[in-house]
Amino acid sequence: MKNKIIRILIFSLLIILSIIVMVKTYKILETYNPDKIYYFDNNATTFIYDKQMPKEIMKWINCGNPSNNLHIAGKLARQKIDECRKLISDDLMVESESILFTSGATEANNIIIQGIINKHLRAQPTEKYTIITTNFEHPSVLNIFKHYIDIGSNRIDVKFVDIISDTSSKYYGSIDPDDIENAIETSVHKVILLSVMYANNETGAIQDIEKIGQIAKKHNVFFHSDATQAIGKFIIHPKELNIDSITFSGHKFHAPKGIGCLYMKHKCEIEKLCYGGEQEHEYRPGTENTAFIVALAIALKNAHTNREQKTKDLYKLRNYIKKELKEIDVISIEPTFGVTPNTLLVIVKGIDTCNKNFATELSNVMHICVGVSSACQTKSSSHVLEAMKIDENNRDKIIRISMSDYTTFGECEYLVDCFKKLVQKHRTT
Repeated sequence: MKNKIIRILIFSLLIILSIIVMVKTYKILETYNPDKIYYFDNNATTFIYDKQMPKEIMKWINCGNPSNNLHIAGKLARQKIDECRKLISDDLMVESESILFTSGATEANNIIIQGIINKHLRAQPTEKYTIITTNFEHPSVLNIFKHYIDIGSNRIDVKFVDIISDTSSKYYGSIDPDDIENAIETSVHKVILLSVMYANNETGAIQDIEKIGQIAKKHNVFFHSDATQAIGKFIIHPKELNIDSITFSGHKFHAPKGIGCLYMKHKCEIEKLCYGGEQEHEYRPGTENTAFIVALAIALKNAHTNREQKTKDLYKLRNYIKKELKEIDVISIEPTFGVTPNTLLVIVKGIDTCNKNFATELSNVMHICVGVSSACQTKSSSHVLEAMKIDENNRDKIIRISMSDYTTFGECEYLVDCFKKLVQKHRTT
């Protein structure tokens, strides 16, 4: 009994220490100045700016088990989770019970994609099926599809639809919906799943989700979309777009890392990926992270308040940076159907160093943080750039600039000024 109490005290101390670190990080950002950090890597993750959020996290770190309704502590925790679930479902305009809380989009993608596939495999043990996705999905989607190839399942036919690499096309950098329909119509086996990301994490390319959703509905195909890079920048109503499930991570719109969400249409049945308790309709068993669920709801509400104006402001900042960098022959990669308002992918031609060294110098000398590729793929080349057929000579000269709702014009001016100075330093001609 004594050892158990000691373990509980140690665990509680670790949680408190992590919250202290979070609060200190917030205070650093609150006293933001040129001697600190200029953050332009928001597609990788965002910081917590909301002053109330750390207080709410601290409040709900110490709560009862939401699964215990025999006492007030458990009831209050359950009530708070239900309140947050309702807030998010109202934002998406879906049923409250169709919202599941997860640790993030990666887990949510696995739950829904493997759940759909395995349900069909178990229900009809001799049938063969087709699943369709694109060649520029996030690894948390792409690698699930590759998994079914790797295990050599002769019952699953995997189709990858290529994004358009022709710069003259209306859909350059995105998927042409006609290619989706062609993939469905030419499939030998029944298509049980279509997964297309809403917006790409590297290029910011937006898909024609409305048209793709219409095609999926027309052919009675389950349509899943990883909306991680879109939600928080756009208000999304899945039912209006004929999307059957979406996933997202809170840390892309100023919630903590380690909390996310899965929406799947009401009364959708999938095979369970994990087994345990009854939490989250048994699809994601385990005691819920009440504190971070609260933070997720706060962050989403904040992100979607005055969303239209915030999005317009971000596009203005993006256009300013794009225009200024173009003057020094730093060219942006522009998906033609649409691009997220906060994302700018640029090619820094003619420099005598690679993008990683360039980004490191920006950080070490000028306190500016930018990305060079997908944050989850630092050990390999970008499959997205390969899919877009970007010249191999330029791939190690690409920098990703991604802003947030809290990015200011002054910060963008500083970025442009430092970028120009560094390019001039490393230009060989």
